Order: sequence, then C-alpha cells, then structure tokens
Amino acid sequence: MKLQIRQFACLMNVSVRTLHYYDEIGLLCPAGMDAQNGYRYYDEHSIERMRTILFYRALGFPLKRIPELLKLTQEGRRRTIERQKQQLLEQKQRLEEAIERIEAMESGERHMRATDYETKTEGKGANLTALMSAFARAYHCRTAAKPVFADTKAAELMTTEEYSQISAYILGGLDFFAPDKKGSFLNAEETLRYLVNTQLAPTPIARARYCEDSLKTAVRTGTAQYVILGAGMDSFAFRNPEFMSKHAVFEVDHPDTQRDKLERIHRAGWTLSEQLHFVSVDFTVDDLFKKLCAAGFDPRKKTFFSWLGVSFYLDEDAIVRTLEAIRRLSAEGSTLLFDFADEELFSSPVRRVQNMLAMAAAGGEPIKACFNEEKLVRLLERCGFLVYELLAPGEIQMRYFDGCGEELSAFEHICYALAVAK
Repeated sequence: MKLQIRQFACLMNVSVRTLHYYDEIGLLCPAGMDAQNGYRYYDEHSIERMRTILFYRALGFPLKRIPELLKLTQEGRRRTIERQKQQLLEQKQRLEEAIERIEAMESGERHMRATDYETKTEGKGANLTALMSAFARAYHCRTAAKPVFADTKAAELMTTEEYSQISAYILGGLDFFAPDKKGSFLNAEETLRYLVNTQLAPTPIARARYCEDSLKTAVRTGTAQYVILGAGMDSFAFRNPEFMSKHAVFEVDHPDTQRDKLERIHRAGWTLSEQLHFVSVDFTVDDLFKKLCAAGFDPRKKTFFSWLGVSFYLDEDAIVRTLEAIRRLSAEGSTLLFDFADEELFSSPVRRVQNMLAMAAAGGEPIKACFNEEKLVRLLERCGFLVYELLAPGEIQMRYFDGCGEELSAFEHICYALAVAK
C-alpha cells in the first residue's frame, strides 16, 4: 500500500501540516518516495506508527516524550501507561476539588449578598479586592502581638459596618477556604482569626513590609519620589508625615477607585498633604507618562515604583508594556518593586494556592502569568532593569514570618522582585 500525504492525512484524521511537522522533528517520516512521480508516500508501517503516536497523545503525553515511548518494550509500555493513569486520576481529583471550591465560593458570594454589602457599595467605586486587603492589614495590626506590618490607619478607611460585613463574609467562606476545619473552633472570632491569618493576610502584610523597608533604603541613596501603581487603599502617605514633608508621593489607580478612596479619606477626617498626588489612570486608554507628568512627577529624579498585586492577572505582553512604561519614567538608578508568581503556581497541590486560582477564575480575572527566575531576569533586562534582589517564599518566610506561629506563613509560589533602572 502506498498513500500520498493527503490520503494519509485523511485516513489518520490529521492535517498535512501536522505530518510535515512530524517529519521535521523525526517523529514520523514518509516510508519512501515514488520513483515514478517523485511523491513521498506512507505505507502500512506508517499507519501503525501513527496510530501509536495518536494513542500516546490521547493519553496526554507531551509530544517531546513520544519518541522515547515508541522505543519501549511491551512491559515498559504497560508500566508507563499505568503511571500516566495515576497522574491523570490525581489531576482529575484536583480539578474536582477546584470545582467544589468554586461552588463553595459562589455559596460564599451568596452569603455576601445576604449581608447587603454589595448593594451598599454598588455604583460607588468600592473595590472589593482593595477593601479585603485593607481589612487583612487592619485585622493583623489589631490582633497580632508583634505585627509583621503595622498598618495603623487601614481600619479608618472602612466604616464599622463595613468591617463587620467583611468579617461576616470571610466567616461565610469557611466551606470554601477550609472545609476540613469545620467544628474545630470554639467561636466565630477563632474561626475568623484562622481564616484571615492563613488565607488573606500573608500576602498583603509581607509585601507591604518588604516594600516600605526597600523604600527606606532607596531614600538613603537619593530617591526623591514614590509612585504607587494600583494604590488601592494604601495608607502610607498618612502614616509617614516625616517622609511626606520631604518627598512627593503619587498614587496611581483607576478613577472609580480613587473617587471612592477620597470619599473615605474625607470621612476619616484625614489631612491631605500637598506632597500627595492622586493620578487617575485607566491603563486601557491613558498614557501613564503624560498623566504622571501632568500631576507634577519629575522623570529626572530618582523614583521608587511599587507595582504590587497586579502582574499575576496580566499576560506577558501587557507586563512588558507596563515595564517599558515604567522605565520611560525612570531616571537612572530608580527602583522598581513588584510581586509575581513562580512557574509552579498552576501545578501546586497546596490548598490555599488552589483556592486563590479558583477565586480569581470565578471572579472573571484569572491568573495568567508566572515566571522562573531566569526568564524574569531576561525580561527585566530587555525592559531596561537590572535585578537587585529576588525573594522566594522560603526567604520571605525566614525574613518576616518565622516566630509568628503556625497560622501565618509566606504564601506559596508568590515572590518579590526588586530591580534598578540601568
């Protein structure tokens, strides 16, 4: 039997392009060439080999592994398929658990609506993510004997009613966050402390501490301006009057979020420093350079840029565009700090990591980007930055959480990058 490439493609239900690619990589080459017409052809052996390749592909094996699989003995093939079966069963279990968590989260959202919280904030620019972060910082500051990060102002950005509503919302999410802990706590306060400390607080308090520690170091080397990209409910400008007397601070965020924050500042009775500038930016349409410069930013001065809690939700192209925009604003020696997910995030078996992924997906903002160290360093260099420090979870744990008890620990697969404009 001799089959031309299109006939063979039709028989095996694959594209001609696929066959060309398999030929290029040496996975499936034509059986020979017809002496009469010069066309390459496939035969019975080609059919058998292709069926085996398609079989392995259907079992989920990556293409790069198939050449070695084709060389296995019958016993080796049996063992390999059994191992693949176990891996697929484990993957199935993880997916089922993720679905259960999404369903539990949806139940928690229904609980939130029952508290009338969404109705009260609808149309007012309130950002639930920003409020949850502020709540975590406030709760940690109020309840920890030795806070990792003492945000003494965060609670003032919320009304007493909001604080109670968010507490109730978190308590209503026990089935989602930690169903195995049901019945383990004496009262609601113990439950709330466990959920905040294990699920919500670690990331906002550790990254805020690292950010402000790094900012102090940068100021000692001549940094004159501080830009907070995606400022949310950040309270730095109101906790550091001495810093504000000498340096300009620019809070950059969406117009709706900033309107809401300004209302909260007014309600709290806080005094606005002349050195604090609110820069409303819709990143989908606005030019960050023009907006910041119009607000008084001086691109000739060394600046510290914090960009926290954002990169996870962007694709790589958007991250590169943002880094290039920041570099355009950066005088030589300026500092950029941001957080990012490592390359093992999506395959992590850790429950709270899976919770985070499920919540992001269900909320319509799935996590998209993760990096290994080598790739991140190359990307930053391409955008004009040199890495000064990378902190992995183990280092974050030793620096900020050792001695804080079992509940508080560095969030798995979340890392910090500190870079300098070259």
